[in-house]
Amino acid sequence: MQLKLNKWVPAFAEATNKRNLKIMGIFLLFFLGYQMTSLFFNHVHELNEELLKREILLEWMLDKDQEFKVQKNEVRHSAVSFLDLLHRKLEEAALISFVSEFKQIGENGLEVHFDKVEFDRSMAVLLAFIDEEHMVIQSLLITALPDSGLVAMTIKLKST
Repeated sequence: MQLKLNKWVPAFAEATNKRNLKIMGIFLLFFLGYQMTSLFFNHVHELNEELLKREILLEWMLDKDQEFKVQKNEVRHSAVSFLDLLHRKLEEAALISFVSEFKQIGENGLEVHFDKVEFDRSMAVLLAFIDEEHMVIQSLLITALPDSGLVAMTIKLKST
């Protein structure tokens, strides 16, 4: 009986070792495959999260771009509307009686001629108007009159 057992034990041990090696090899393959696929899927997940963040940012940017376009269109005035706005400002400041001529220059410019106006009052009103309406002075011609503090003035303004 001992003879038969000695004969089977090495064969059984060898078979068990081969089976264990095969099982360990299969387990190792599954483990390596899992590690590689988990790295891949983690990377894909991170890319999806980054894509979602960028989509949200893009939507926000498009909304803001649309808002800026609307604001830009609301702010733009024609030269006629600038003339009207300036006319109202001068009426409010009681300077309209000193204006001898209003002129539209091109699409976004205007020219105003004053006769015998107080320089300080007229410039304060004009500078406030220029600041509010985002205009620039193209030219300014001032002639001092013999009366103290009064000037004749021609100013050309342009929308920016």
